[in-house]
Amino acid sequence: MKTIFIVDDNETNLMTARIALDGKYKVFALPSAAGMFKLAEKILPDLILLDVDMPEMNGFEAMEVLKSNEKLKSVPVVFLTAKNDAESEICGFEKGALDFINKPFSPPVLIKRIEMHIEIDKLIKESIQMRKVSTSFLTTALVVLCFYCFGLLFAEYFSFGADSKYNFSARIVEIVSLTVLLIIGRKMGFSLEDFGFTLKGAKRSIIESLLFSAGILAIFVIAKFWLVSRGITFLGATVFSGSIDITLIIYIPVAILQEFIARGIFQSTLLRLMDDKTGGLSAIALCSLIFAVLHLHMSLSYALVSMVFSFIWGFMYKRHKTIIGVSISHYLIGGIGGILGV
Repeated sequence: MKTIFIVDDNETNLMTARIALDGKYKVFALPSAAGMFKLAEKILPDLILLDVDMPEMNGFEAMEVLKSNEKLKSVPVVFLTAKNDAESEICGFEKGALDFINKPFSPPVLIKRIEMHIEIDKLIKESIQMRKVSTSFLTTALVVLCFYCFGLLFAEYFSFGADSKYNFSARIVEIVSLTVLLIIGRKMGFSLEDFGFTLKGAKRSIIESLLFSAGILAIFVIAKFWLVSRGITFLGATVFSGSIDITLIIYIPVAILQEFIARGIFQSTLLRLMDDKTGGLSAIALCSLIFAVLHLHMSLSYALVSMVFSFIWGFMYKRHKTIIGVSISHYLIGGIGGILGV
């Protein structure tokens, strides 16, 4: 139950407000600002109804003290006043009041105003807390990303040209990185759904990913067939210059892991943090740059192509909020594209 302080030197006003709010909130009726500050040392209110005209210390003076107190400065305050002039209201808002309620007040109106301001305050505090947590998580994720990139480089260096050794080492690096991020994310209060690991929207996401991937692969086949038929050497003499082996199977968890890191973790966190008026374009663009960096160890051209597809997958993920569709598209284009030799 939320706690409300009613501060007014008029006993009738205190009684009226207390009767109206009793049972809905934990109410403390206080005849002076001094009494409010004394009680606030023991009990932190969720909202304060503060009379403007009081002896000894008026509402505006009390408000200045409240805002200078580290413990109380974030408590929402609504002024109670018999005055109805613009100058008083402007003064109150400048000092940090959320609203004014004229006296004598209507109990139903008082209740609705309080409900509204408590809900608004709750949403604001939740938003601030989410931004703090998301910022902390993003900072940690970037550190893990750096270790991830170095890990892939070390895996390539110590594999001595053996693809099997590199594939094994790279997968270990990816799994460890993802595990660390998931553990940290869960400790910070995020759910798997926050990272796109959900079946919600999966059907539409899968259909869209299959249609998009089929179109891209068709373009790959037509383009390579045209090049090969004209005797142009392009990553092999045949249209299907790759091979179907264990690598194609290994690429299934690779696609999921990379999409979970890129889309689920980085893009989701960036979308929560960035006040983006472009519909998430900035977050998607930044995530696509990160995705390209993850592929720089392959080659510059590979990284640039990855960035283009990442941009498209970013919009797909933002629309459906699940990594299922983008992981399928990633696998089809990356895996089957490898068989085509593109």
